[in-house]
Parts: sequence; C-alpha cells; structure tokens
Amino acid sequence: MATTNHGNLTVSASGDAGERRLALAGRLDESVALVAHVAAWAAPVVVLETAGIQAINSLGIREWMHFVAGLNGRGARLVHEKCSEVLVEQMCYIPAVRGGGAVRSFHAPYYCPRCDLEAPALIDVEIHGEALRAMEAPGLPCPQCKGPMTLADVPERIFAFLVEQ
Repeated sequence: MATTNHGNLTVSASGDAGERRLALAGRLDESVALVAHVAAWAAPVVVLETAGIQAINSLGIREWMHFVAGLNGRGARLVHEKCSEVLVEQMCYIPAVRGGGAVRSFHAPYYCPRCDLEAPALIDVEIHGEALRAMEAPGLPCPQCKGPMTLADVPERIFAFLVEQ
C-alpha cells in the first residue's frame, strides 16, 4: 500500500491493474490536486473508501468531481464504500459527486436515546437496501449500550442520493 499526501488529504492506494482501492482521509479542499493522479490510480474498478474525509469545501468538491470524471474517462467503474457523512451530504445535493458509481456503504448520523450518544453509523446498502429504498432508516444497535439507535435526521434528506443509484 502506498500512502501519499495531497495538501490536506492523505490517500492510501492499494490493489492492482484490475482493481484499485483508494482510502482517503483528511480535508477535501483547494489544497488537493487529485486529478493529477488519475492515470496512476485508474483501473477497471476503483473502490473509493472515504470514511476518513472529515470536511469538504466548495473548491474541494469541484476537485473531487473532476477526479471522478477523470477516472470515468479512463473507463473505471467506481464503487463507494464507507462514505463519510460530509460526502454523503454532497451526494444528496450534487449527483455528479458519485461519478456514476454505486454506493456499497455509508455513514449516517444516529442517536441513542438510552445513553444519549450521537454517533455516525455505517449502513450497508445491500443488507438494508429494501428499507433504504422505502426511505426508512434501518434500526441499528448503539455501540455503547447496545440499545436501539434512531436516525438523527429525516431519511429523505440523508438517503436522497440512493434514489438515483
């Protein structure tokens, strides 16, 4: 695995010529120049793991859209895994953020009324697909007390990006 820094973002790349996996962490902003690495990171399948993206600004999202468009231009099929809450929010408003890729899993804000914990929960789209398509939040256990957690927002806002998938 090769890890490189791109401004305020760290990218760990692994895989081979058939499938590349990119794990991104940090801030997606004007300091990031991902487009310059499209040729090196392109493959028939590119898995983008974005759980570590903590913040995004408008210049960063523009750079991201150029990046995923560049991967698409090289014939990559994009797969999004462990999408951070901030990237999911952008996907809901700007469909091009997905770059036509399928989302396998994503983080959503959840709340546990039993222990008052607010925490992002990882939702697997394949496991919870039926509920998500019906705009229903899957019931998930609290990582702290194991009680039932609830979605801390309205499903239509959090799951909107799945309508076009």
